[in-house]
Amino acid sequence: MSMLNWIVFDADDTLLDFKGAQVQAFKRMMESFGLEKDSDRYLEIYRRLNDGLWRALERGEIAKAELIERRFKDFCDYTGLDGLHEKMRFSYEEELSKRGELVPGALEVCQKLSRDFSLALASNGISYIQKSRFARSGLDVFFKEVIISEETGYEKPQKGFFDVMMGRIGEDDPQRILFIGDSLNSDMLGAVNYGLLSCWYNPEKKDTDLNIDYTLTSLEQIPALVESLVIY
Repeated sequence: MSMLNWIVFDADDTLLDFKGAQVQAFKRMMESFGLEKDSDRYLEIYRRLNDGLWRALERGEIAKAELIERRFKDFCDYTGLDGLHEKMRFSYEEELSKRGELVPGALEVCQKLSRDFSLALASNGISYIQKSRFARSGLDVFFKEVIISEETGYEKPQKGFFDVMMGRIGEDDPQRILFIGDSLNSDMLGAVNYGLLSCWYNPEKKDTDLNIDYTLTSLEQIPALVESLVIY
């Protein structure tokens, strides 16, 4: 008998290669406006502004709708690309929704774990984009639940998100859930505060003072960790 009932994964940069998807989506968007020669410089500006808005969202300072509305408006205001923010927003979101690239090892790990455990996805992303990317990735067949913040009314690390997650998966013991994610601010902070078994996917080998249960540097290490948590 296993002490684990569920393994819950974050999506972006844990299973789905968001960094790569963002580069390709942004590049294609810029090409559609004839701005491809400045794509790299503009991407760095967009990332800085967008990342700041996501951090504000996780802190509960802004709502998801404000983030979606502001990120390209702030970008166009900063770069002087007046009047393009709405068209850029929709072009970028459409391109991003087509990107289902995976982090190395994600397919093999999910396929293996799904034989013995129930898997769920927990994402702060935009619902229609994440669902499209997840379907294109081919991972969706291994997962029993997909919980996206936009549909819950809460963002990781807010307690409300994890309350909804627990209800969706039908589990009342947080210690029977292994939560795996790359973000300290949303995934790990939320998991630790909620009392879940927390596993930080940390390929860049960063440091933290957060009291995380397990830290791994590659997805291929997950099956061995799960095996060590099984009680026969």
